[in-house]
Amino acid sequence: MFVSSGHEYTPLAWVINVPNSKPFILRDGAKPHNSPIVGIIQIPCTPQCASLDISGMLKIWDVRTLLCVQTLFCEPNASKEELRSLKWRGFIYHPGTKQII
Repeated sequence: MFVSSGHEYTPLAWVINVPNSKPFILRDGAKPHNSPIVGIIQIPCTPQCASLDISGMLKIWDVRTLLCVQTLFCEPNASKEELRSLKWRGFIYHPGTKQII
């Protein structure tokens, strides 16, 4: 499975060993991304990926079920005014500590 995103609000999951397959859309009906996605990573040795949008909403996805398993906010105590001024640009996964930075 390969995950990707462009300037959309939904990440895509691709089956890479099936020729001409269309991507699966990772959609969360309860708390969807409301801003463009700025980064998406496959978490090594797990069936999970993570997506981050420009507003700081971080979603953890299970690629086996194509469902969101957790939604986090990078600045949970920020005011609405502060959130409007913050623009997240990306993130990385550190495999040694198993942390998203």
